[in-house]
Formats: sequence, structure tokens, C-alpha cells
Amino acid sequence: MTTYGLIIPDWKDAEAYPKRYEDIYEGDWRWQFLRRYPEYQQAWRRGIPDEDVTYHVDIGEVDRKPAPEDSELCRTVFRLRRLVDPCGERRICNGPGNSWNASTGALTINPPDPSVPRGRDFVMVGFDLNTPLKPQIDRAYYDLKFQQQALNNELVSFKKQKNKWPRYLRVIDAVDQGATPTEIYNKFAEERAGDDDEKLDDFYRPESQPDATAMGWHSRALKVMEMAIRLL
Repeated sequence: MTTYGLIIPDWKDAEAYPKRYEDIYEGDWRWQFLRRYPEYQQAWRRGIPDEDVTYHVDIGEVDRKPAPEDSELCRTVFRLRRLVDPCGERRICNGPGNSWNASTGALTINPPDPSVPRGRDFVMVGFDLNTPLKPQIDRAYYDLKFQQQALNNELVSFKKQKNKWPRYLRVIDAVDQGATPTEIYNKFAEERAGDDDEKLDDFYRPESQPDATAMGWHSRALKVMEMAIRLL
């Protein structure tokens, strides 16, 4: 299966993005949103290079330790002990069941023992006994409720949006790269219409609202980004 997005591309290059949700391994979607998340990018810039811990000679990249002011954010939201360059060639590990580490006080979604049933309605929670329990319990409650809602199909709008995630990545990149709402709308309209002038005329009909439409795409993309980072 093709993996996209080793380096954040030019949003105008449609071929640099997946065409379907299935074009990316499901576990990598969280990284695609996380690396575009402004708070993660800021944490990376503030991070402390630690060549003694992780240095990737083949691609010349050094992982970073979170700065002290970002340690809680990295532990509870990003669920990472080391930061990976958001524009680099590496990806964080996003495999099911190993993205949350009990030693950090975060949730362990799947049990480590393969003999334990791993049904979609089974969740184990790990706690770090060397750190205060209440913050861990509060975080576990929040995450378990979110998982429960997803399991019971209460987050229907989130699930239905997955076929639009490739577009959402492009829209996020477009705004970050300085594109205006009109430019974003026009680019997608032209791609969808292709050589069909009638379709293009339909996109550009007098009552259309290109700016509002593109801004709506971006707003929904940011909501999906927040949810994907916390759910996957």
C-alpha cells in the first residue's frame, strides 16, 4: 500500500496526496494530522536535540526531547516521549496498541498479552505508579468516554468524514502555505470538473460562495485533526 506524505508537499500537487482514505495505512493517519498540528510543530521547534539517544545516520535526522514546558502536552496529548521532525522523512510509530505507553501514564488501548482477547470493545488502562494518579485517571476517563462514543457510533459525523480526509490534508496545507479561500475553491473546482465545461460553470454559478465553502472545508479539517490526534 502506498504511503504518502514523507515530506509535506505543495498543496497544488494533487498527485502528492492520497486519493482515498484507504491509500494510507490506518495507523499512519494520526501522524499525518499530528505533523500538521500547530502545537506539535511548535513543540518540535522548542525541542532539545539529543544525538546520544536517537540519531538516524541514513537520513541525518535527530529526534528531540520535549522542552520542559511541553512535557505534559507531549505525554498526554501527543503520547510521545521523543519528537520527530514534522517535515522530515520519518514517521512516529502509530501501530494499534503501541501508540500509548503505560510508562508515560497514558492509555494502552490493546493489551500487550496476545492471549488476551483484542475485541474492539476491550480496553486496558495502564497507570504509572511513580506519578500522581488523579491526572492519569482523569485522562483515562476522558479517553475511555471518547472510545465508548466511537464504539457506539455516536461520532457518526467523524466516521463519515474519513473519505474526505485526503482533501482535508490538502486544505490544511493550502492555508498553511498562504493560499486564499478563493484559490483553494478554484483549484478543487477545476480538478473536479476536468475538461467538462458544464461542470465548471456549475461550480462558478453566480450564487456559489467559494470563500465560504473553502473556509468551511478548513474548519471541518481542523476539527477532524483534533479528533484524529486524540482518537487514533
